[in-house]
Amino acid sequence: GVDNGYLMAVFDGHCGWQAADFAARKFDEKFSRNMKEKYDRDDPESVQKVFSQTFEDIEQELLETVRSAIDLGIAEVARIGSCALAASVIGNHLTVANAGDCQAVLCSRKEGNLVATEMNTVFNANNPDEQKRLLQEFPNERDIYVCNGPGACYVKGLLMPTRSFGDFYLKLPEFNTQEKFPQGKRYYPTIEHFTGPYLEYRPEFRQATLNDGDEYVILATDGLWDEMTPQEATDIVESCNGDLALATEKLRTTALEHAAQLAGLTYQQLIGLSLERP
Repeated sequence: GVDNGYLMAVFDGHCGWQAADFAARKFDEKFSRNMKEKYDRDDPESVQKVFSQTFEDIEQELLETVRSAIDLGIAEVARIGSCALAASVIGNHLTVANAGDCQAVLCSRKEGNLVATEMNTVFNANNPDEQKRLLQEFPNERDIYVCNGPGACYVKGLLMPTRSFGDFYLKLPEFNTQEKFPQGKRYYPTIEHFTGPYLEYRPEFRQATLNDGDEYVILATDGLWDEMTPQEATDIVESCNGDLALATEKLRTTALEHAAQLAGLTYQQLIGLSLERP
């Protein structure tokens, strides 16, 4: 979708894989179309308009798809969602667009060392700034976020990310009712005195002008960042001496090894667990 540049994105689904798959299939097509309509080569910041429209297009098309599915009685689709993190490099301009708790890291050479710089806010209910914002926006809702322990806070006690595609049961009152579901069946709880939307889908932007010292950008879900720091990930990438396929595999393996250790499993036991997807 970017002439003489790069477009990268990761999508992290929750309560099902469908929203992440939907966004991944649609993103490049919509971004390419919006580049033709909204990008100004003389204004590097205009790529933000491209990303904004792309996120808007995906959210609205997903909403219509969910409405159609619910009309068929498939109620659980109102609960599926996906965090989204995208980045473009056009010329020497890096733009990061984020809605959720994935993370982008810029790896730059400084005084001989490869140093990690975080390129986005992590939008989830564990973030103190997000907690403060939610309390300000919903002052009369004591359960606007619920913490079950350290690192386990959830919007309305239901979902950790505070920005995402989908998750319409936390955004629109039409999905907070029994009326559309046959025989009273539903797959998520009703919120009393619904005043949402409680989540945002519009992205936050960060931009950087790249120079010769900037070597890599890492985009990953919290599945990676729960297991290592940005600097640890940067050190792993540096150890692979420019072999990006090896770096990707080493990041994945290191994260799984750490997760296995915390769970009291071996690496082989962990990767042998069944991951079901219909």
